[in-house]
Amino acid sequence: MKNLLEEIKTSPGVLGACVFSAKNGIVGSNLPATFNAEQQQRITSILHRVFRLNDAAKLDVNAYEIQYDEALLMARRLDKEATLVVVCTPDVNVPLVSMACGMQTAELLEAIDSHQGEANQQAPQKSKPTPAEVLNGPLGEKLNLIKKSLARSIGPVAGMALENALASWLEKGEPEAGRLVDLAELLLPEIDDDGEKATFVREVKELL
Repeated sequence: MKNLLEEIKTSPGVLGACVFSAKNGIVGSNLPATFNAEQQQRITSILHRVFRLNDAAKLDVNAYEIQYDEALLMARRLDKEATLVVVCTPDVNVPLVSMACGMQTAELLEAIDSHQGEANQQAPQKSKPTPAEVLNGPLGEKLNLIKKSLARSIGPVAGMALENALASWLEKGEPEAGRLVDLAELLLPEIDDDGEKATFVREVKELL
C-alpha cells in the first residue's frame, strides 16, 4: 500500500494520499504530518459518504474535487467500500493525477483486501451473546417492556416469541438500543390484528 501511494505522490503537485475503507477506516496514508490520524479519519469518512449519498440518489459519480485556497482535495471511488483521497496544490494538473490514480486502482484494491485479511486473522473472534444474556444485560429493562407490549396482543407466549426473535436479531448485529425497531419488525408476524401491530410498533419506538 505504501509504495502505491508513494507512486501517486510522485505526480507534480501531489502532497500526499490516503485510502479509506468503510470496514477498517484509514488503511494507508502518506499525507503530510499536518494531517493527524483523527483528522484523516474524519475527513476521508465524510468524503466516502458523499459517494454513498450519490448511490442513494442514483447518481453515477466516481470522482470529484473540492477546491480550497490552499489545497485541492481529489476523491476517487475505488469500489463501494473504499475511497482514495489525494491532497494536491491548488494548481495541480487534475487530469494527470486522475490518470495516475486510475493506473493504481486495481493494485490498491488488492492491497485493501490483503489488509482486511490480516485484520481478520489478528482480531480475536468474539462470540455472540445468547438471548438469555441479552435479556439479563443492559437492554433487559427495555426488552421486558417489549415483552409486556407484545403480551397484550398474544398473551403468555410473548416470552417465548421474544426469545426466538432475539436469536434471529442477534445473528444480524450487535444488541444495541438503536436496533430495537428491527427486533419489533421480527415480532410483528406474531400479531394478527393490524391495529395492534401499529400500537406495538409505536410503543417500541417510544423506548428509543
